[in-house]
Amino acid sequence: IRVAAESPTESAIRLYEAKQYPAAVRALTDVLRAQPDNAEACYYLGMSLRHRGDAEARDAAAPWLARAARLEPGNADYLADYAGNCLELADKHRSYSLAMQGRDAMEQALRIDPKNYLAASRLAWTLYNLKRYDAAAQEYQTVLVLYPSDLEMRLGLGNALLGAGDKAGAAQAYQAVLDMM
Repeated sequence: IRVAAESPTESAIRLYEAKQYPAAVRALTDVLRAQPDNAEACYYLGMSLRHRGDAEARDAAAPWLARAARLEPGNADYLADYAGNCLELADKHRSYSLAMQGRDAMEQALRIDPKNYLAASRLAWTLYNLKRYDAAAQEYQTVLVLYPSDLEMRLGLGNALLGAGDKAGAAQAYQAVLDMM
């Protein structure tokens, strides 16, 4: 029996999965020196940097997650995590352009994979924060079709409906949250 050797990328991803983030960063950096267009290595380097825990971790992750999404534009997970990082940075830096980049990437991820929970929930949250309450309520409802027992999404729906002026709809959404508790 012959067992295939693990590639450097696979070894680095195992470090990430084992939550050995500093070691994963070093290993992935080495991989990217040899293979600068390795989308998977870019993605996991970005995700490893996000786990650094300092105030600049998301800023450090941003170019790597963006690069992974550019290299594999059909990967909904790469797009959703890139978008999520953009949205968190938009909040941190009070940046409208980052919020738009995040929203656009989330929408693209949902076109590729309409059941991608991260993309759908983040898009709803973004629309709500942009005060597009009707669109946010619609997106929350879309998420709830896929995940009907998600309390956070039901609460978000209530908030969006309230923001849109639909007090009766908001009351129903809030009551559904209470009924599920």
